[in-house]
Amino acid sequence: MVYHNYYCDDSRIVEYNMTKKIKALKIVYPDIHMYSRSASKLRGYFANKHGDEYVFHNHSGDGFIYEYPKIQYKVLHGKPTIIALDKGIDAVYKSVMEENEIDIEGKIISVVGMKIELYEVMVGDSEQILSYKFATPWLGLNQKNYKAYKDIKSDEEKKALLENILIGNILSMFKGLQIQLENRIAVRAQLYETPVDFKNETMVGFYGRFMVNCRLPSYFGIGKSVSRGFGTVTRVRNPDDSLKKDGEEHVENI
Repeated sequence: MVYHNYYCDDSRIVEYNMTKKIKALKIVYPDIHMYSRSASKLRGYFANKHGDEYVFHNHSGDGFIYEYPKIQYKVLHGKPTIIALDKGIDAVYKSVMEENEIDIEGKIISVVGMKIELYEVMVGDSEQILSYKFATPWLGLNQKNYKAYKDIKSDEEKKALLENILIGNILSMFKGLQIQLENRIAVRAQLYETPVDFKNETMVGFYGRFMVNCRLPSYFGIGKSVSRGFGTVTRVRNPDDSLKKDGEEHVENI
């Protein structure tokens, strides 16, 4: 079990909460099939169409904007899915309501229908241990910790390193959502490697499940490149089965 303490930097004039109700918008295109690797192409379509609105792509004239993405593009169960929060909700809703078709790298796809769900979810501290799984590969390793990970021979040490990285990713998400946890985070994870094609390079990603003492918003991403659909977490409702390996989770067209 890995623990971590988190404290807010009081020098920043930002109001943080220990728990927070977040409003989110989920849009699914049920009549369109895509492979999971196409999430970045879905992002590319909306980013190109709305180049002057940074919320669609987290870029400005000065470069990348380092904040938790308010719009995240995913392919879940083979269906293109968009998750939006905060200022991204109105922007995405207005855009998709104007769409009769989408262009994925020159392939025009007609939009027959959409499932639109506006919902609220409570996130932050939890007195219970909750279970989650990665519905899309988690990119937890950067260039520096990838070398450390590969140099470790012990499976237990590798597990401890990944749990520490996972805690850091969770804390980064909460910081982006302006949430300060009162409790220190405890994580227990069972993860397994999966190859990921990212920007024409093969990287190591991870599927699996983990247990944590805080509430995470389902369908939001943690880790690297969450706007491109990576690191999507969903709640596991059966805690007795929470750390079993899911063979179906790593198939290409999830």
